[in-house]
Amino acid sequence: MSSQKIKDLFHTYIGHLLVIGFLVGGYVYNIKFIQVGIPYLGKQVLHVDTTTMGIDMALLAIITAVIAIAWGFRADKLHLTIRKRIDILIIVGIVQMVLTAWAWFMIDPSQLLPWIVCTSIVLGIGIPVSFPLVFELIPRKDRGIVAGLTAGLAFFVGNISPFPWTIAGLAQEALMMMVPGLAAFVVIRLLGFIAKWFPEKNDYSNYTGRFTSHSISWVVGLMFAIFFVDSLGFLRILAEPTLYIQTWAAPVETRWILGVVHLFAGIGAGILYAKSDEWKEGILALVLFIIADIAFSFYLPPPLMSSDVVLTIASLYCATVSIYTAINFAIWADLSTHENATKIAALGIGIGGWLSSFLSTTAAELLEPAVTFQVHLLLPAIISAVMLVLVIYLLKCKRELILGKTSGG
Repeated sequence: MSSQKIKDLFHTYIGHLLVIGFLVGGYVYNIKFIQVGIPYLGKQVLHVDTTTMGIDMALLAIITAVIAIAWGFRADKLHLTIRKRIDILIIVGIVQMVLTAWAWFMIDPSQLLPWIVCTSIVLGIGIPVSFPLVFELIPRKDRGIVAGLTAGLAFFVGNISPFPWTIAGLAQEALMMMVPGLAAFVVIRLLGFIAKWFPEKNDYSNYTGRFTSHSISWVVGLMFAIFFVDSLGFLRILAEPTLYIQTWAAPVETRWILGVVHLFAGIGAGILYAKSDEWKEGILALVLFIIADIAFSFYLPPPLMSSDVVLTIASLYCATVSIYTAINFAIWADLSTHENATKIAALGIGIGGWLSSFLSTTAAELLEPAVTFQVHLLLPAIISAVMLVLVIYLLKCKRELILGKTSGG
């Protein structure tokens, strides 16, 4: 291959690599360090009671979502360039590293609430700046596979990571994920590569989303439900010691299996998304969550339930998570135009992803001491079933409306 062809490939796909790398690191940070690590910090290290911990996680959800939405609407009016986005993300990344180190060494319970507030502000600023890069840098035709790879790799890395799921281990993992990405942004910025690699576009015809005619409220509602049932079930699974030891804290061979399932399910979901739309995968995710949560609700500690059965159910759960996460990485860009990409990302991630996940975290914290494992796992299955019926009914109404307009025309 000639040097010119290599240069052309580099210029074509540097944006893809940058987006995948950044979002993988960010997702591992948000899902593991924030969602798993901070409750661990509060309950196991600082000895904060369950109710207070639940309230703190709810505050993190609400403050982050409010700031993300407000800043997202404002940022669209500012028409942020890619250079300005990267500048903001460098600052956000540096502050996040400081906050991560603070959490790692925190010993005073009174520091937790200020940490929650500071982290919420930083995340609220970062979300509407980072996710629109999918719109700005990834052409419409490539978003499915990029989203699938991102989802698969994020969970693959998260599963095979050698760091323990304690605040110290998760903080170390988060810092190791953030430092290379932040360094890459700094190098790109300081060496003046942005203008050369990411020139400002005059024509967005290849970037405007496939689904700009869709109602964003429907999609936000769908993703809110899926994120909610995932967190509600997963956090209770992690809290069941024997089940946790058999799956996400199992020997490396088991974690590799779960990681590979995540990776291939993510890639498959990305390919499917590119050929269809978010509704088919959303319905599939809800169906699989129903099956996985009900299956987990019958869990019995060893030797009553074989490790192979547990691994099979956990693999189904992992595949489901990769499927809906692939949608999450692509759909907000595919609902967007150049004029509203930041606002759409802020609404989608702020409400459909972040607010949902951490309100669900609050619910999981409060439910854990109040209901049995079996009842807890049935709750997300029931919610999934209700949402499944609602989504199918809404799609049926939408189809009938379209057919009625066509016939009337």
